[in-house]
Amino acid sequence: KPLTVNVTKPSIVEVGTEIELTLQVVNPFAATGVDALMEWVLPDGSIVSNQDTLVYLVKEEDLDASKRLNMKGRAWLSGYKDVTLGESNITLNTFQYAFPTDDKLSLSVNNSVKFVPSTGFAMLNMPYINAPGVIFNYEWSFDEAAIEKTSSNGKTLNFKVIQAGIHKITLTLSDNRGNFTFIDGFVEAIEPDPLEFKVTDIYSNKYMRMPLTISLYPSVKSNHPYDFMKSYQWTVNGVQGEPSSRAIGVFENLPSGHYEIELNVTSNFGQTGKHTMSFDAKDNQAPVCEPIVREQYGTHIVDANCKDSDGTISYYRWVVNGTVFTPYGAQVRFSANEFPSATIVIEAVDDAGAKGIGRANF
Repeated sequence: KPLTVNVTKPSIVEVGTEIELTLQVVNPFAATGVDALMEWVLPDGSIVSNQDTLVYLVKEEDLDASKRLNMKGRAWLSGYKDVTLGESNITLNTFQYAFPTDDKLSLSVNNSVKFVPSTGFAMLNMPYINAPGVIFNYEWSFDEAAIEKTSSNGKTLNFKVIQAGIHKITLTLSDNRGNFTFIDGFVEAIEPDPLEFKVTDIYSNKYMRMPLTISLYPSVKSNHPYDFMKSYQWTVNGVQGEPSSRAIGVFENLPSGHYEIELNVTSNFGQTGKHTMSFDAKDNQAPVCEPIVREQYGTHIVDANCKDSDGTISYYRWVVNGTVFTPYGAQVRFSANEFPSATIVIEAVDDAGAKGIGRANF
């Protein structure tokens, strides 16, 4: 009956390193006192005898076409080899490790939006390495005044460029065997163009006369595709308003005078811009009245004939022979029988409250 032979061995071995194999023999005939002999059959066919432990240097020339290491462990009873020979075929998977050379390493750096602040990523390109026990370390470095790290995961770095220019990103690649190298990449970002302003102005009257209310509707455009305006601050004749997320500026009941308007904006990404404009609010002009009196079929017809050059007439007040006649419009008819004569004062009040006076007699 053959002896049972087992070999304690690693699951995978590295070419160029020493391995240790242990031969374990199960001998059902131990009670007979007959010695058990053992040997190792090496890949080149040579024999190592009478050692239950073998320390062996794995060489590339020992491997078969599949890069495996093949050996045998044998044991038998002395004098009974032909009937007690037992053996174990040893097949070990192998790997070879060499730290990658610089020509096999590179960084891919990408930022799709080229305006600061510009988000992007850097990724290490390296060949696949199957090397059990080898641990790689990845250390990213860059100018922290120009680039912010948002996250990193080994071979990949996610970042934000906060300063315009061309900036270097360096990855230090090292392993737990003392090897290391540096891989450089570059990222470029530019300052966005100045903010573009378009302001629609709406005035409470087309004559630009006081009291004047102006409503300003700004549209501010950034050429950064992900930016938007976050804060608006209006200034009128040097008096600053509070910053607000509301864009519209409304200034009510302004008296006559010259006005300088300034709008300062800040975007979500921190870009700032300014827009200025000016206008004049004019003094209100009172209505001018030149009454016209005519007679027709026993009736005195009086037309107020009032005109307002910068607005409209809101209402009239007629005073006839000292008596107030209201409400009346722009024309009053008097019966000649009831009013053979009259002294008339006409007051015309415009939409800004100014009063014009006209006088007539018949």
